[in-house]
Amino acid sequence: MGYVSGPALAAAASEAGGLGIIASATMSPAELRPAIRRGAGSTGAPFGVNLRADAADARERAEMIIAEKVPVASFALAPEAGADQLLRGRRGGHDRRRSAPAGTRRRWPPGASTR
Repeated sequence: MGYVSGPALAAAASEAGGLGIIASATMSPAELRPAIRRGAGSTGAPFGVNLRADAADARERAEMIIAEKVPVASFALAPEAGADQLLRGRRGGHDRRRSAPAGTRRRWPPGASTR
């Protein structure tokens, strides 16, 4: 999904009631910041950024997510304590069980297909 899950798709998914995620693994940090800003400028709904916890620049990306006030961060692989603690400390905590921020989940109408 990394090559298709950019800011436009993330914003469209969020606008439709889902939780759009920008996949950052295929971007350099220099490409990620403008992508985050394009996503934020395209939707008022929550969206997130996914990062690989084993990336050499994972901490830099986590700091960028905080600085750009991205509502949701998700990890591919379990984050090391440093990145996890960084996001917890600056973001007011997180709940690993949740897939979307409170109040953003929409229910499908009865009989609707999700395929």
